[in-house]
Amino acid sequence: MPGFGIDLDPAGRAAQVAAALSAAFDVRRSGPDVCREATWLDTADGRLDRAGMAMHDVVLGGRSHIVLEHPPAPALSADRSTVRWPVPLDALPDEAMRLALGPVVDIRALLPVWTVRTVSTELRLLDDEAKTVVRVLVEDSRLTGPVSAPLPLVVSLTPVRGYDREQRTAQRLVAEACDVVAVIPREATSRARRCASRSLVIAVRWAAMRLITTLRRSWSAENDS
Repeated sequence: MPGFGIDLDPAGRAAQVAAALSAAFDVRRSGPDVCREATWLDTADGRLDRAGMAMHDVVLGGRSHIVLEHPPAPALSADRSTVRWPVPLDALPDEAMRLALGPVVDIRALLPVWTVRTVSTELRLLDDEAKTVVRVLVEDSRLTGPVSAPLPLVVSLTPVRGYDREQRTAQRLVAEACDVVAVIPREATSRARRCASRSLVIAVRWAAMRLITTLRRSWSAENDS
């Protein structure tokens, strides 16, 4: 029968998603939450962002690595254990990354711009026969530096074969009840999913930038008064 009795933080937004889905499904947790922290990096004058590049320092499972997205080329990744921000370009451990960044960064240092912490929660939706019909991934992100603020939820849905109608029901329930940046049906093609993921990254990045810019203007106005 519909409902959920899983151990979720009642103040957390994954609980909000589970409550919305419990109107039509029995909701169960698939495993423990996974936490990751990503710090976006750029030069002081925002050269990477203007060049359409994104660089972030990701901490997951106690390990840190640097990721550079520079489309249309494939993303680059390198261990971050020896790097402490801010650093000049020649301090990066990966040669391919230094070569890709060189024409853009020049002599400027790379420094942290903002940090986003994401908690990923996996859920299963069961029907009246206790069969799993849809798998749900809730990604709850929060801006943690230099200021703290929640960012829109991202919810991905994966129907078990033959249960597309249930997936559409889940998508409607989440969209109606929760403040989400997107609900992604995971049966989309690989190319469509990559485009959707990139759009979500851009949406979260610009939401963070707008928030930081607004707060900085507010601080400046207070200091000038």
